[in-house]
Amino acid sequence: MRWNFVWSVAYKEILSTFRDRRTLASSIILPLVMIPLFLIGLPVIMAKTFGGEQEKRQNIGIVGLAYAPKALVKALETDTPGAKGVNLTPVTDPIKAVQDKVVEAVIVIPANMPSVAGGAPVPVKVYTKISSTKSSLVLSKITQGIDAYSRALVAARLAQAGLPAQTLTPVVAEPVSADTAAEKASGILAFIIPMFILQWIVVGGQATAIDATAGEKERGTLEALLVTPVSRLEVVVGKLLAVGGFSIMSTVFSMLGLALTGVASRVVMPSLLGTTSGDLTSKSSANSADFASIFGGNLVIGADGLLQLLVVCLSVAAFIAALLIAISIFAKSFKEAQTYLAPVVLLVTLPAIFLQFADFLSRGAALYAVPIIGSMLVILDVVKGVVNWQNAMIVVGINLVCAAVALAFALVSFRKESVLFRN
Repeated sequence: MRWNFVWSVAYKEILSTFRDRRTLASSIILPLVMIPLFLIGLPVIMAKTFGGEQEKRQNIGIVGLAYAPKALVKALETDTPGAKGVNLTPVTDPIKAVQDKVVEAVIVIPANMPSVAGGAPVPVKVYTKISSTKSSLVLSKITQGIDAYSRALVAARLAQAGLPAQTLTPVVAEPVSADTAAEKASGILAFIIPMFILQWIVVGGQATAIDATAGEKERGTLEALLVTPVSRLEVVVGKLLAVGGFSIMSTVFSMLGLALTGVASRVVMPSLLGTTSGDLTSKSSANSADFASIFGGNLVIGADGLLQLLVVCLSVAAFIAALLIAISIFAKSFKEAQTYLAPVVLLVTLPAIFLQFADFLSRGAALYAVPIIGSMLVILDVVKGVVNWQNAMIVVGINLVCAAVALAFALVSFRKESVLFRN
């Protein structure tokens, strides 16, 4: 193989891509900006939304206010640490009131509502939209108020019998977090990060792959290239280097985006959530900070983790670049190639959805040997603070084997005139 010819083909494709500023923006600017914006902006928005909702007094409908125990009404209307109470409004039709959004929920007080503990439990119906996230927060407030009233009745009954309120709870569970600092910082949305990174790898090489194959067919320049002294192998390898180069470029800027996220989470996050030097200035800030932590707003990845991410992502880029070329060469036009490559995006997206159940999987070497999934698992491990080079090397080896297979398939296709001249 004559590398001067290979580099000539690669240079031609790289130069063609650099002329398209939109492609450069999607490969460089978007991953550098969107990753920090997603990993910091989304947690902050969710923190402000959920944490702020706890600090609001929602309007709650009530049926049977006349015979509702005063202690229950007080339990519902009284503020608790970190959450405001609710405003009770009499209504007649609970379902209509909720559906018309007059109130967030409606409590129906039964006529036999107990004022002392004893006898069979009396259900208190709460009408709300169970499918609504906002309504679920309101339902949580109502449930806590009803539970507080129920505990007060039990405590009064025990006091009459000369027993302390703790009599019914001699043993209580006390959860203690065993998470590492990285696991706490990654949050419950950590499974999205591998999908985010791999999608940028696909986006980075997709435009170049289509332009180097279907695009050349459409312009009629592929024939001119094939009649030169350059061999088919040199053509394929040259195009692979160009496509892989832009995929790698997206990978590098994705890593920079993650590194920028770690810095920004320590510098920007406190001011956005109303914290100063790690000290919370209000209950609302406390709720917001808790939600930001849950949703991965404090993500920090060390240098060793970033190095492993880079090595794994480079191997993924090689595999995806070869796959993009092998698929897009069958297309007759640019638009048709985009249709053919749509499943590649699903190949990245669908495994990421199942990563949220990764804790239920037995992570042996065989699982890391599954293409794409193994790469995502390594990225997820690094995000959660686990840097295992043995698993990473398994993933790198599998990715390189898959890249070789896809490259061989592309070479066979480039040697078939029925494929090259389909248009």
